[in-house]
Amino acid sequence: MDPERTSDTTEDLALYVYAGCGYCEDVRVAIRDLGLTIEERDIYRDPANMQALVAARGRRTVPVLRIGEATWMPESQDIIAYLYERFGDGEKKPPSRLRRWLPFLMWGLGIAGGLASGPVPRWL
Repeated sequence: MDPERTSDTTEDLALYVYAGCGYCEDVRVAIRDLGLTIEERDIYRDPANMQALVAARGRRTVPVLRIGEATWMPESQDIIAYLYERFGDGEKKPPSRLRRWLPFLMWGLGIAGGLASGPVPRWL
């Protein structure tokens, strides 16, 4: 790992989120994967967080990563790419969003396959 990255901290970062946001969860997965601790600011639990986000961006869509005092980065995939670039080791790749849905997809395919392989109804 690059020695400059080792000393890099997350103190200048804050992630604006709300509970139940799937895109926010994608960013959280990347944060956990990288072993980071980033302050989360829920925009519905604390009105001050909502006000700060709207004042800075003119909208309340999340996730948004605040970097320092002046930079606000929206879009989950951009945030994830930034985190892996800043804190990653250059080899570890961001987790795939498909990985989270793969069990449900396989379950659905299993049901569809079971239905398709059954006996043909007499009325066909």
